Amino acid sequence: MGVPVTRMLRMVVVALTALALLSFGVPASSSPSQAAAKTSLKVSPSKSYVAGQKITYTGSIGVRGKRKVKLQYHMNRPGDRWTDVDAFRGARTDAAGRFRFTFPAPAMWGISYRVVSGKHTTPKHTFHAKSQEVVLEAGDGNRVEAGKPFTVVVDTTPSQRGRADLPPPVIPGRAITLQKRVNGDRWQTIDRGVTDSAGFARFTRTEPTAGTVVYRAREESYTKGGNKIGWFPSFPTYVEVVPPGQVPRSEPRRAPYAPRAQAPAERRARAGSPNASQNFGWGRSLFDFAWEFGESLSSKPYRGTRLKGSWLDTSDGTGRASHVNGGVGLESGAKDGPGDFGTTRLTLRGNAQKYGRWEIRMRALTKEASAPGGDFRVTMELVPNRASDYRCGAQNITIAEYRIHDRAVRVGANALANRRSWTYTKKSVPLENVSHNFAVEVAKNHLTWFLDGRPIASLKSKAAVPDVPLTLRLSLEGNGNQEMIRTRSIYDWQRAWPIGPGKHVTKGARLKAGHHTISC
Repeated sequence: MGVPVTRMLRMVVVALTALALLSFGVPASSSPSQAAAKTSLKVSPSKSYVAGQKITYTGSIGVRGKRKVKLQYHMNRPGDRWTDVDAFRGARTDAAGRFRFTFPAPAMWGISYRVVSGKHTTPKHTFHAKSQEVVLEAGDGNRVEAGKPFTVVVDTTPSQRGRADLPPPVIPGRAITLQKRVNGDRWQTIDRGVTDSAGFARFTRTEPTAGTVVYRAREESYTKGGNKIGWFPSFPTYVEVVPPGQVPRSEPRRAPYAPRAQAPAERRARAGSPNASQNFGWGRSLFDFAWEFGESLSSKPYRGTRLKGSWLDTSDGTGRASHVNGGVGLESGAKDGPGDFGTTRLTLRGNAQKYGRWEIRMRALTKEASAPGGDFRVTMELVPNRASDYRCGAQNITIAEYRIHDRAVRVGANALANRRSWTYTKKSVPLENVSHNFAVEVAKNHLTWFLDGRPIASLKSKAAVPDVPLTLRLSLEGNGNQEMIRTRSIYDWQRAWPIGPGKHVTKGARLKAGHHTISC
């Protein structure tokens, strides 16, 4: 019996197909444009940028399919792990697994980022942001003649010897505010301008009478084109105004400011966390000022349940407050040599509470061994939020106070009634360029102080609790116009919690009772 024609035709087709496969190979399952690229990550700009500047991320997750991606960071210290970037939202890959999105540059030096989707990750990119910096000069070497116009030159892209973090990139058209010191330690705006194509701004001023005036310039926040760069001030610049007819003479320029030191990698605490908040279950913070993306001093907290408040900076000497390397710093002066005096402060406004917990991570450093006035006093306090409650410091709670070379930390509290005070000193504490966590718990009937996650002192006394809304104040305190040892105190973050959650702690060393002499 013969084979049916239709069956015979099918056999011929199969044979021809097999022959074609042997000759030309198996056809591709998809075109090259549809195939997933090799995992990759590129950022732009990759070298010259400042914290908060828009960074474009492009690359591939290395696997086909549309999917959500996350951005993760790693601090590259012993014990650190990859962690999601909280503020990052909403990016996805295309069908080939490729991505493109923008996100503000991180402030921390040496921090690495990668893009992640499930178990798929890109290579890491390590960031080294440039620092914002502003230098101001008036007239000829900051000496001008009374009654005659002079030029104030503001440079927003200075280079300084030993500063690998300078110069920052030029941002043409950025707003610049010229300010003058008034009322001892406050700043008043006297003129406004913008940067040119080289990063300079110029102002014409006249000072009517001889004496000394103090100027500073402020780069204002820059939010055009997807950037989120916070405002940044210069150091106070003292300008000598000479009498009419006296020719101002140039003074020799001082050496540039010493390079910004970075703390060495720190080891984890052997037992428990260095954070009291974690060890005693304080829960989610009310606010967390973390300074991770170059935020301004007036920016709201990075995270927390009560996202409000800003910081007021004051200076009656040569110091300034500004953000630096993912934190906020108080610096006593701009250059080597004479010029480190007065008191610089940061006071939190708009997020006070009567009772609660506060915790701060910080370190202080210096490159000098001596000066006529000795060490600045590094102080972290709770002060009454309302001016009517302040009473010149008679109700302050000292979270921590020290001088770098003393290796001792003092805590304490003042009370209005009978001018009572309580103090305790923790000795043998390494302080120079060593990070510590300082915290305090303020309840209705007790105060407890913590160092690196452990209670060090406690006071059971209703009289010591101010019972008024309290807020944080950070200070670098000098002794009038006396020259002090150059000091920088850098605060990684400042946080607060309500008094309710977690364990109330009433153990610790007893405080010494006494009396203060504060009066207005």
